[in-house]
Amino acid sequence: MARTRPELLALVFLACGGPPTSAPACDDGWEEVEPVFRTWCTSCHSSELEGDLRYGAPPGVDLDTLAGVRRSQAGVRAMLEAGAMPPAGGLEDADRDTLLAWLACDAPGTSVPAPLDCGVPTVVSAPEDASGLCGELALVVEGDLRLQGDLSLPCLCEVHGDLVLAGGWADLPVLERLTGSLRSEVGVTGLSAPRLVEIGRDTSLTSLTDLTEADLATLASVGGDLVLRDLPALEEVRLPLLREVGGSLALEDLPSVRAIDGEGYALRTVGGDLVLSGMPSLGGFYGFGQLQQVAGDVVIEELGGTRLDGFTVLTRIGGSLTIARHPRLVAVDGFDLLEEVGGELVVREAPSLQGHDAFASLRRVGGLRLEVLPAAVSLGLPPLESCAGDLVLRRVGVGDLVRPEGLTRIGGSLSVVDDPALEALTGWTALEEVGGDLRITDCPVLPASAAEAVAAAPAVGGTVEVARNGP
Repeated sequence: MARTRPELLALVFLACGGPPTSAPACDDGWEEVEPVFRTWCTSCHSSELEGDLRYGAPPGVDLDTLAGVRRSQAGVRAMLEAGAMPPAGGLEDADRDTLLAWLACDAPGTSVPAPLDCGVPTVVSAPEDASGLCGELALVVEGDLRLQGDLSLPCLCEVHGDLVLAGGWADLPVLERLTGSLRSEVGVTGLSAPRLVEIGRDTSLTSLTDLTEADLATLASVGGDLVLRDLPALEEVRLPLLREVGGSLALEDLPSVRAIDGEGYALRTVGGDLVLSGMPSLGGFYGFGQLQQVAGDVVIEELGGTRLDGFTVLTRIGGSLTIARHPRLVAVDGFDLLEEVGGELVVREAPSLQGHDAFASLRRVGGLRLEVLPAAVSLGLPPLESCAGDLVLRRVGVGDLVRPEGLTRIGGSLSVVDDPALEALTGWTALEEVGGDLRITDCPVLPASAAEAVAAAPAVGGTVEVARNGP
């Protein structure tokens, strides 16, 4: 049966859920619903995105403006009622009902006025007190600028120096460029810099108990580190257009964050570490789809949700990759093109993890550790050809651990220990060399003869221990 146009549109719009449970009051305008569209829709459906960055969203189907939503109003409503997207879920019933009620009122509201044009700004020296900085002229400030208390600076176009937030709310609607660092002190409650494109050095927003907003919606480049850490009241990270971080990117200890706006889809390179940690309210993750290289470590720890997807074009990690301490994680997907991890690949302490459909191209690792994965009955090893360091398998729920066909040498130690479910070690008698120690112990259903056969096969540079296995 042919689909109607609204049904086709429903397959590409981002939204979830069913119809509202009560009659609309028609009190909400665009300002009330825009944050919901921004969180769940505009990482693909934005007038600022083109080509692959739209991830299949048709050109012209843009939900970042009131006019754009009104143009596609029928399809948006159909998608909300169908409940097919976003792929990772997460849209709360209250947000869905708010959007449907607003659409039922024929999308009322007034467009937000266009931001000010900086034109040809005037250059001034940084004042000691920024509260009287703005007048009728657009400004470039030379030197370090300190903002104290709640301030709105609609004249500030650039800062050639550091920008220090020393408490209160900073509203910087036309700030486009900061050559130095952005850093915070105690008492900062919010930052809105929706046109800031470039930060020359480090960005650090840390240990701010009352920070509820950090709007960096057009930030494309950070020359140094970008760190958002220990922000208990922050509910959304807005970095949808970030393309390059010269140092490390760390999003840590953000317990209330429910969404990463854009989920890093614009990001191409990270010059240091990439850390995603301590975000238990994050319902699902399927981002960083354009990230190609990370020079340092990748650490993904203590996220909410049952799936970890994404990183689909990442080819090399210079340091280690750690996926750890995920109590609800059931499956790992993505990392499709990852060929090399310079340090260790570590997957540990994920008690619900059943298996993965990831690491299909991974050939070289500095080491491999799979530990405390008791439910991982379908877990397989990547198609490794080289393991320069240790290979450790401990308390993994798989029954038969099959050796990757191309792996004949382990540079460090081989440890298969404390595995109550392990019944077989298929292919491991073809292993030719272990540079360090070899241990196969405390695997009560693994036949002792099978363990001894594996231990006898390779040349071993260290000690050999085979004990407390099955009959």
